[in-house]
Amino acid sequence: MEVTKSIDITAQPENIWPFMYEPMKILEWYIPLQKFKYTSNQRNKVGAPIYFEEKTTGGTIKLNCVVTEYKEQNSLPLK
Repeated sequence: MEVTKSIDITAQPENIWPFMYEPMKILEWYIPLQKFKYTSNQRNKVGAPIYFEEKTTGGTIKLNCVVTEYKEQNSLPLK
């Protein structure tokens, strides 16, 4: 199964990137997200492992993801 979600933001990438990359900044705007952390020291490259928990109407979703593509200040696709 593949899930895709995207939004268009009319701002400079360098102003938005920290809110897509830094765990504490992500938690500021993504309200359902209860926990977000990199599970190794690897962060800015393909293969970086990420763990997050998201509150849903049915309970909490707990996911381990891996970055499958990385483009600085551009995108952070997860698998």
